[in-house]
Amino acid sequence: MRISESYIKCLAYEGEGYDLVVRVVVNGEISGGRNMNPGRYDEDFLMSFERRPIVTSVEGCADSVADFMSTFHCPTAGYVPITVHGRYFTPPLLPNAVQPPVKGATVLIDGKACNRTMHVVGREDTELVCVEYPGTGFDKNVSVRVHSGFESTDRNARLSYAQE
Repeated sequence: MRISESYIKCLAYEGEGYDLVVRVVVNGEISGGRNMNPGRYDEDFLMSFERRPIVTSVEGCADSVADFMSTFHCPTAGYVPITVHGRYFTPPLLPNAVQPPVKGATVLIDGKACNRTMHVVGREDTELVCVEYPGTGFDKNVSVRVHSGFESTDRNARLSYAQE
């Protein structure tokens, strides 16, 4: 949408990627300056999309048929592994680049980081295993923080510790 001679506004589609080049074409003229690197110009505008992780469920202790998103009666020492299910637990794939090793996602139980979070091999983007999550209490929120610092905001997956 053209706002003025020197200002345009556009609504980008949902997506993912890093340092995506945005160019404007007006009357056949393409925005951009001198060629600094192949395919890139010094006046190009770059845009990146970050994905916020989404947690859909957690399982591992005593799971309930009535509440398939939560797990119950976890030991207060947190030694029973729990599996967190969701999406966007890894960085987006970069086009034409070697993907760096998966790292940086952390499972949080009521805001407190799990001592050991591991990606499930072959399902790195959708499953995390957490062990060593000591605590007490009932109905604790389970969330995920990824390498970029984004944290899931859904509050559906819950964990309750055993009452000892």
